[in-house]
Amino acid sequence: MHKIYILDQFHLAGVEWIEQRADVVRWDDPRITDWHQYAQGVMVRTGKISGDDFRRAKALKVVSKQGVGVNNMDLAAAKACGITVCNTPGINREAVADMALGMALSLSRRITEFDRMIRSGQAFNRNDFMGLEMWGKTIGIIGMGNTGTEVAKKYRHAFDAKILAFDPFVNDTHWGDISHERIRDLADLWPRVDVLSIHVPYTPQTHHLVDAAVLAQLKPRAILINVARGDIVDEDALYTCMRA
Repeated sequence: MHKIYILDQFHLAGVEWIEQRADVVRWDDPRITDWHQYAQGVMVRTGKISGDDFRRAKALKVVSKQGVGVNNMDLAAAKACGITVCNTPGINREAVADMALGMALSLSRRITEFDRMIRSGQAFNRNDFMGLEMWGKTIGIIGMGNTGTEVAKKYRHAFDAKILAFDPFVNDTHWGDISHERIRDLADLWPRVDVLSIHVPYTPQTHHLVDAAVLAQLKPRAILINVARGDIVDEDALYTCMRA
């Protein structure tokens, strides 16, 4: 049987399924530290696999990553070692889309902020803390893949929102069932959005896609939601912008 090492905690139903088909060493087994020596296959979620890891794993043939992003592993090293890297696009698109919408609502209606103030006993005048209604707002979605699609549908159906969509990798017929405006140049997107929702992989091209210059172009009360990878947003610039 093939030797499979599961480096991160997975749902037990999936673990039990693979255990019926392979010799499995789980994350909570002390033998997990031996994976470089024996693993033919590796399952991973958030753990990093470096170039040195790939080079040491002489028996390794395939790595399966739960989720979309594979920036937690050295793909160049994997290719050089002849190791296949797989991911699972779309597996959690509904969950991530729900989170994106929930975070935007929490910010727009100031739910978390009010909850903290009330629990701490802080006195405040609610007229000084007016929230933002979502109905009919303009939503900028960067990335028209699985998660971006679900986010667009939720905003359209729940709030009759206007969707501005940017994705240079999909054709003009994409999202034929979702009313939207296709944006060709991000410079045309930034100043128009009430909510900016990011759904792209982390690559050299998307590193700090949202930087100080972009933040300066957003509306003063615009909401930024990033449920992709952290380094897509320049967080130092974001901190400075929020403190200004």
